[in-house]
Amino acid sequence: MKKMFKSILGVTLLEILLVLVIASLVLVMSIRYYQTASQSSKVNVGMETLSGIIGAVDSYVNAGNTMASITSATIIQNYLPNNQPIPSPWGTGNITVVGAANSYNITYPSTPFDACTKFAALATQNRKITQVGSCPGSGAADLVFTVTP
Repeated sequence: MKKMFKSILGVTLLEILLVLVIASLVLVMSIRYYQTASQSSKVNVGMETLSGIIGAVDSYVNAGNTMASITSATIIQNYLPNNQPIPSPWGTGNITVVGAANSYNITYPSTPFDACTKFAALATQNRKITQVGSCPGSGAADLVFTVTP
């Protein structure tokens, strides 16, 4: 007697497509998570750098110097190890510090839009810090904070 049913070996095209769809969804979600985590990490580094610069400037002023004489070079030479410029967390240049009569500006060059909004929101929680201008709608722009002790 002949067998009524043959055993089916292999996989169907539908099964292969289903596996590919699931794999691509997992890949897309993991890439987005990595980008978000990476951006948050850079914002945290930016906040740490901002706090360090504010501390260095406070020490500079407490040593009898005026705010008008504050420059990136004076902060680097007097308060930072190895006399190295302060790099932006986004790798887009060096952070600059410029003094005025009663305040000073800290500029983060070419800050990406999504980082700009998060970073500005965190930084301006400190009453001494105000944001100059606003983050652009897209792309990257210089993010400037004015610090008034």
